[in-house]
Amino acid sequence: NCGNTANFIQTITVEDTTAPSISSTLNDITVECDAVPAGDNSTASGSDNCDTDVAISFVDVITAGACTDAYTITRTYTATDNCGNTANFIQTITVEDTTSPSISSTLNDITVECDAVPAGDNSTASGTDNCDTDVAISFVDVITAGVCTDAYTITRTYTATDNCGNTANFIQTITVEDT
Repeated sequence: NCGNTANFIQTITVEDTTAPSISSTLNDITVECDAVPAGDNSTASGSDNCDTDVAISFVDVITAGACTDAYTITRTYTATDNCGNTANFIQTITVEDTTSPSISSTLNDITVECDAVPAGDNSTASGTDNCDTDVAISFVDVITAGVCTDAYTITRTYTATDNCGNTANFIQTITVEDT
């Protein structure tokens, strides 16, 4: 009653040891090599018991597959609160190349004399692909006998092959005669 006082001190230590939560509508997917979705932080969201603005980030880890244009991306989205507590959401993206390249050539089927058979030349055909920028071109000749030794047919098959072994063919028929 006379104004004398006594104090009691309580120390309250506030800590944040609870990880945030993370959610996303993303699913594991399989896509063609030319349709890999870009990572986007806005595709995941986080909430926390203390932090009202949880930071979202992502990291891709690529695991090689059977060929250059077939692989797996493990995309890990991470929610981080103000105290460094984290939670992860993982999306697996399986990348494949099942699309064959295209092949084109200006060659036509021809008939030639036996002493004028053109040599095969890979540069007479070209290939394009949805993922491979350097499509390999090769050719194989199959000879079918004719009515005599110097009269026959060559079926020349040009093949475009992409990084994953998908192929497309262009066939030229060369009729050889001795007139």
